[in-house]
Amino acid sequence: MTHDSPKRVLVVDNSDDYCEFLIGFMSKAFPDAEVTTYDPVAKGAPGSEFDWSEFDVLIMEYRLGPEENGLDWLQRFKHDHTRFPATILLTASGNEDIAVRALRYGAHDYLRKQNLSTERLAESIDDAFNVRTKQSSSTQSLTLNASRFSKSFFYGQFSLAFEEAEKGENRAVILITIDGFDTLRDSFGVIGTDAIARHLGELSLDVFQIDGYRPRATRYTDSSIGLLAGQYRSKDDLERLLKGLCARLRNAPPDVDGTPVRITLSISAVIINSRAPGVAGLLQQAEAASAESSAIDGNSIVVKVANAPEEKVSETSVRAQVFDADEAIRENRLQAVFQALMRVSERSSKLPFTELFQISSRFIAHNGEKITADSVITGKQDDSLARLIDRWKIRECISRLLSGNFPAAQTPGFSIQLSEASCTDIKLATWVDKLIKHHGKRNRFGEICLSLRGDVFMHQLKPLLELMAQLNRQHGFQFGLSGIEDAEFCNICFSQFPFSLLIVDYAVLKRLKENKSGAGAWEKMLGSANNRAASTVVSGIEDAAALTFAISAGVDFVQGNFIAPEQEKIEAVVGVESVQIDS
Repeated sequence: MTHDSPKRVLVVDNSDDYCEFLIGFMSKAFPDAEVTTYDPVAKGAPGSEFDWSEFDVLIMEYRLGPEENGLDWLQRFKHDHTRFPATILLTASGNEDIAVRALRYGAHDYLRKQNLSTERLAESIDDAFNVRTKQSSSTQSLTLNASRFSKSFFYGQFSLAFEEAEKGENRAVILITIDGFDTLRDSFGVIGTDAIARHLGELSLDVFQIDGYRPRATRYTDSSIGLLAGQYRSKDDLERLLKGLCARLRNAPPDVDGTPVRITLSISAVIINSRAPGVAGLLQQAEAASAESSAIDGNSIVVKVANAPEEKVSETSVRAQVFDADEAIRENRLQAVFQALMRVSERSSKLPFTELFQISSRFIAHNGEKITADSVITGKQDDSLARLIDRWKIRECISRLLSGNFPAAQTPGFSIQLSEASCTDIKLATWVDKLIKHHGKRNRFGEICLSLRGDVFMHQLKPLLELMAQLNRQHGFQFGLSGIEDAEFCNICFSQFPFSLLIVDYAVLKRLKENKSGAGAWEKMLGSANNRAASTVVSGIEDAAALTFAISAGVDFVQGNFIAPEQEKIEAVVGVESVQIDS
């Protein structure tokens, strides 16, 4: 075993005998480790206040009571906590389906108690700890702490800030805006200005942490960082700290491709008190103060105390603002969500990546609630909104690929389902050109696969063929075909364009395979894809029977919550939280 070893281990198991065994085992194998036990039957699932980050390794029994299991806990807790412990799932009776799901849900290892040796357990714990340590180190060196720099966490903290302000504690919302951002974007491109904004975010958090001001941050807009801070001593103390930030920025300017970039800031702060008008009203006051600050040359700071709203805002109005998509986009309250696809065939592929992820997006409400973008688009039936969100997803994928932070052996691919509105977006190719024009070292993105429905493709055939050929020729984009339920129609679509992916829902696959009147329908569809070296994807896999059926049908990739849950980040990726998506 390596020199480093876990210091704190959490054991979740309702068997006193097995807990005692693990405590005795740890005292011999890892004498420096402190072991904490947790009885899931007696205590139930931990609450939101439970600090998982205190532990290096979690050893958890699969069965946690009559209604819950370890997979439930992994899915519920792991993806909401950046520093979740490396997890080893134990079971007295299990099967390969559970093992596959455990690893896909983020467990490091899955061990059966019956034939578990102390050597195997020690090896698993040691390996889990060292993998987690390596990942944590990588994440800390590449990204901001996600729990401090995520949109949902940032907005979710407002309710606590209001409660603390009611008790007389000092709390403030701060907007830190980069002056002349449009000019910077023209000089350094979208990704370059993202680097500048990330540097400002990191520096802002560092400055506020020095005095223990408990900062919470997010990328508020393209050009600004939002902060929630507390525990400052007075208004003068807050102004002093903000002046210190400006001084730090002069001494440590952002760097873009080796070039230091001198910037100035317009800073506004609104002190939260008992008269604060709610999140939306408070942010509006901060934006007004920011506009006042930006009218002053050079670094400028405006600090105000929150004003009571002119009239009481009804709960219905507040709820309506939560779902105001235009406002949410302006405030950059969008978040990328990824779902991994699992390869289940050894068939050779023309795809230039080793892993494939479907990307979707969520809106973050002012209370931190997450709302799927698809549900908002469906409710509004707004083509312009659908096009904006598609552009946002494309931009997120390009940003991640340009970060260069993936391990050498890992080349991720991203599948983006285009809305019908984007399929008729004549400005899309021009927008992509503008997005990546400053990145001559990397202007081809074969890892990005834009998927479109077959009926839309044929209905908009001529303009779509021009758009697809341009994006493929100039930037290497690939394309997927989805929504296909007929073998002959599939063949017609493939005869028009060399799609790289054929995406079929599990229900459609099952119907095609079992339809007696259309014998061989699925085989014909699969043949259309294979003859053109396209890979096949079956989505909607929700249980072991569906997985087995899809594999027997000869598909290449499978997707669904049974295979892998949605996740908000991909290991070792710098997430660019920005929405430069307009024309």
